[in-house]
Amino acid sequence: MDQTVINPSMKLVRVSYGLAFTAVVLCVMYYNNNERLREMPAWIPMLSLLLLIFPMKSHVRRRLTRLIVQPDKLIYESGMFHKMQQVVRLSKVQAVRIDRTIGQRLLGVGTITVDLMGEEKRIRMPCVDQPEYVAKIILDAAGKDENKGGRK
Repeated sequence: MDQTVINPSMKLVRVSYGLAFTAVVLCVMYYNNNERLREMPAWIPMLSLLLLIFPMKSHVRRRLTRLIVQPDKLIYESGMFHKMQQVVRLSKVQAVRIDRTIGQRLLGVGTITVDLMGEEKRIRMPCVDQPEYVAKIILDAAGKDENKGGRK
């Protein structure tokens, strides 16, 4: 196994883009169909485009977050301007927990939390596609790392 790169799902981002675009279209339609509002400047309905800031922010955050499972370590990276990287030996992985809300279950995503042995810190990655499969990958890699360590 070389390495496995896990990125957060884009499903919720796509849903938020859809909702924001729908809100923009409804605002423009309301503006065009209301006589009183047409007397206002034409840029007023374009203010609804500001709703796109929220899905765009979420989109960028998801693209810049990843979890890398290597044969001997687990690497969590996030951030653009303030880059954060957490490197953990797989032998320190104690448990992998999956949390899923009803909405996440409908979309097939979940939050992965990796508990580390002997440390208070955890690695938490929200909105991961196929969280059971990701947990299996992490636990299998941690098991292989333990087996390597026991042979030395």
